[in-house]
Amino acid sequence: MKSIPAILLVCLLAMSHIASAHSESAQAQGNSPWPTFNVERVGWNGEVGKLPGGLTEIQVQGDYAYLGTFLSDEGMLIVDVSDPTAPVLVGNFPLEDARVADIKVNAKGTIAVLSNEPNAIGSLITFGDSDNPANYFNGVTLVDISDKTNPQLLSRLAITNEAGQPDGIHNIAIHGDFVYLAPDSPEVADTPIGMIVLDISDPGNPVEVTRTFAPNPEDLGFSSTDASPEVHLHDITIHATAEGEVYAVLSFWDAGILIYDVTTPSEPQLVSEWRGLSPDVLNAHYTKISPDGSLMVLGGEFPSGFTGFLTFLDVRDIRQPKLITTWSRPGPQWLPPEFPLPLIWTYHNFSFSPDSKRLYIGLYSAGMWVLNLENPAQPQVIGTYGPDSFETVFEGLGVFPTTPFVWAAEVQDDLIYVSDFNSGLYILRLTEHAIADGLGHNQQESVAGLSHMANQTTDSWILSFVGLSSLLWFRWRRRRR
Repeated sequence: MKSIPAILLVCLLAMSHIASAHSESAQAQGNSPWPTFNVERVGWNGEVGKLPGGLTEIQVQGDYAYLGTFLSDEGMLIVDVSDPTAPVLVGNFPLEDARVADIKVNAKGTIAVLSNEPNAIGSLITFGDSDNPANYFNGVTLVDISDKTNPQLLSRLAITNEAGQPDGIHNIAIHGDFVYLAPDSPEVADTPIGMIVLDISDPGNPVEVTRTFAPNPEDLGFSSTDASPEVHLHDITIHATAEGEVYAVLSFWDAGILIYDVTTPSEPQLVSEWRGLSPDVLNAHYTKISPDGSLMVLGGEFPSGFTGFLTFLDVRDIRQPKLITTWSRPGPQWLPPEFPLPLIWTYHNFSFSPDSKRLYIGLYSAGMWVLNLENPAQPQVIGTYGPDSFETVFEGLGVFPTTPFVWAAEVQDDLIYVSDFNSGLYILRLTEHAIADGLGHNQQESVAGLSHMANQTTDSWILSFVGLSSLLWFRWRRRRR
């Protein structure tokens, strides 16, 4: 039996002390260490939160918001947001054999592409007949949304892995007539599955044109003492340049970020990779490039109770991403014991403002956060929509109806659209003070307003120490397996 390294023991003791202090602070100030700050609610639709299953991804285009559903037969929901103070559910495309974790709409707003995978989380939570995999559909569904009130099926395409087994699709991206799929299977016969590219120019007959594969885990720097790394493609985002180049950004969990030139979609060309300081705990969950092409943000997802961090990279030369900084939100970095499960404080999906100066982050049970990125080396909080501001809806999934669970935040014009798994669609807006504060680089009031956030752990040395401790801890755990 290996002993805990001395430096790790010191780090763990220090982390325990810090977490204890944060926990006591949070207890003294109520259950939410994060207030709503510089963000106001414009509208809310709780009706969609009452539907079984929970909300997933949101895409907003024009007067409509499109939402996926998780453990449910509701499939896709369409909400009219033309009056942001009173969003109304106007359309629904039910699916009885799959959940919709992701949804993307083409530029014309006429076709929605839905990711499909089994309605189950192992044996923990299931919907439908989880004991019979044949009852589940794995692949994608294309829907005609020309009439928002009456969406119609165009086609479905089942996806299989290299062994010919059904392969669910968790996330997707779309650009022009091509759709990019992130399959579920970590690996088959030691061959990690990668991106699958579909041609949907004939939406009634989508065709697979190519697929890529991940690097071999042995080439990633994992030693023989490490547990098997998680080398699977979790998400894909697309970045198109003004010059006509198109890049697919792949979040490959322990394999980090892979960027492909997909200007010719049938012939993806790998142009760069980034794996950070340690592939063991990178957890590359979601990655996006800013609209101006200068900045790439990687969000790691840590379901173990640790917040993790965002990583900011300079991609002005996309072939050589360069680390700028990392950022963790203020407050406790580990889940205090008085907070009930399944609170998750880690990062999920996020989006940039059109001018690339702000980042809107879905932070699961910590709510929605807005960062000022005018100086990407020093991201600054200019607004939050805290957990206490979310509604309680009991008619939905019913697992933890009082727990906020922000899946994603999208921005259109000056409005922020938030899909909360448990309580519905929120339409928010930064206050004028937040905008002036962010543009003026005057953070004194912001810091004062956030001062009770669990001892202000924005001190860089504390965050760095916690981050280092986490890396050491996870590496030590892997090698003991």
